[in-house]
Amino acid sequence: KAEEGDIVVGVCYRLPNQEDQVDEALYKQIGAASHSQNMVLMKVGGFNCLNICWRGNTAGHQKLKRFLECVHDNFLFQVL
Repeated sequence: KAEEGDIVVGVCYRLPNQEDQVDEALYKQIGAASHSQNMVLMKVGGFNCLNICWRGNTAGHQKLKRFLECVHDNFLFQVL
């Protein structure tokens, strides 16, 4: 269990052709980590979600929309 002031740093890589069930497992892990501790999540290769508009939080593909839902539901945001 994290103590006050502790930060968990996670690094994730998502395969470009990853199946929906694997995506959902990743989103559950992100959700669990983000609700239990202070977290910094770093993405390698942009989660292979190149078609996301981060300014408007929009995406044209359903898989990318689901990723944005995960980000929103877990109060995460992008920092460059």
